[in-house]
Amino acid sequence: MRKPSVFDWFLLIILVVTCGASFVAIKIAIIDIGPAWLAAFRLLIALALMLIFARLTNIRPPRGKKEWL
Repeated sequence: MRKPSVFDWFLLIILVVTCGASFVAIKIAIIDIGPAWLAAFRLLIALALMLIFARLTNIRPPRGKKEWL
């Protein structure tokens, strides 16, 4: 196993801050928005990020019925 680099530690810190901040944001937002809308917003944000990633990496969605089954 290799020794973690500074970049690895940076990514770990970003991950911890992101995950920790989501719990705080949920606790605050659940009061004002409601659970269903909060889940919908989170899904829309995830969809947008995945579409951007797919576009940048030239990943194409399945076209035919065989590919989905």
